[in-house]
Amino acid sequence: MAAQGTEAQICRALLQRLTGLTLSPALPVAYPDQDFTKPLDSSGKLLPYLEAAIFPAPTEAVTIAHNGINSYAGFMQVTVVYPQNSGAIKPAETAAKVIEWFKRGTKMADGTTTVQIIRPPYASPAFKDEPYTRTPVTVRYQAFARQF
Repeated sequence: MAAQGTEAQICRALLQRLTGLTLSPALPVAYPDQDFTKPLDSSGKLLPYLEAAIFPAPTEAVTIAHNGINSYAGFMQVTVVYPQNSGAIKPAETAAKVIEWFKRGTKMADGTTTVQIIRPPYASPAFKDEPYTRTPVTVRYQAFARQF
């Protein structure tokens, strides 16, 4: 069943696409406003994970008619989170896989709304956030929908 409303359909389409990302080993995802327990191995050592957030931009009218087409744009940030001292290579490889999964031109849909990745995703510099190192990956999207 599709989400209700354009904004919700955009959110669901993006998050469902992220859920389909296959990594080896698989990494758990911290989804927006959902309980999440940071992963640990059997000895209590921190493990890597992904963290998702969606940042919509203001909606823009594309047509003049009151029931015309609107443009919904924004970005999803997928943060690659690794324990500090994991080195630079594994987080960079994981970020590259996220970038490839959401490459420019990728389309995904929920209900009547189709979302498209409109720019090449990119990784920002990693930064320390004790006891983790975070590498944000920015994925810019756009969708067009009729206003009713």
